[in-house]
Amino acid sequence: MLEYDLRNHLVETAIERKVLSYLDVAGPLGLNMGSPEDRSALSNMLCEISVHEHNNGRPLLSVVVIGRENGVPSKIPGAGFYKMASDLGFEVSDKLMFFVEELNRVHAYWAKKK
Repeated sequence: MLEYDLRNHLVETAIERKVLSYLDVAGPLGLNMGSPEDRSALSNMLCEISVHEHNNGRPLLSVVVIGRENGVPSKIPGAGFYKMASDLGFEVSDKLMFFVEELNRVHAYWAKKK
């Protein structure tokens, strides 16, 4: 799966008003989340997608990808998402609130594209 395909997968997830885990997106890309290099590669791809979305007036699409703790989906994305959002000028001090608001924005934006 190429990065473009990853974006399409994230768009389909947003249209369905769902979320994915990092494992859900790493597997089809042939990435191993046990590898620091692969985790970094995935983080970079997700950040590039959201920066592209932001630069084109759309919400941060990679918000639909969340972590897992002990095999259970966590409530929020990883630290790289918040750093990228902060670098873009978003206020992210309340991570959970920012996540919920941005996820709602992404779901609303892409659901109307159905």
